[in-house]
Amino acid sequence: ISICFYGAIHISRRTIHDTYEPLLRGHRIGFEVGDTGRAMICASRYVAALYFGGTTPLFKVEEQASFFHEQCVAYKQEHVIYQIAPLLQAVFNLRGKRMWSDHSVLKGDVFDIETIDSLTLETNFAE
Repeated sequence: ISICFYGAIHISRRTIHDTYEPLLRGHRIGFEVGDTGRAMICASRYVAALYFGGTTPLFKVEEQASFFHEQCVAYKQEHVIYQIAPLLQAVFNLRGKRMWSDHSVLKGDVFDIETIDSLTLETNFAE
């Protein structure tokens, strides 16, 4: 419920900032009941809300995104890694950290747009 309501519906009626706590609660409850996948999706929606909300300092967004990215890796939630990694790399780029030479290209330690583009092409043409 947290993913659907607070990750999609709620933000059309309230501010994105109102989703922070419910999404964190969804993350916590997901882990409590053993639903790691949905817990991590709540975490990715939370990181996106922090990033796009525009009021959280970038160092705090980086801290939260890094924490949840590491959790995704630890719990092998690859589908969610691909949701958090671009945001984390964007924060790194904006802060001038762990990136390729061009700030406008999502290419660095945690995310490389060229790799994702090739994976997307392989997946789309594999069928």
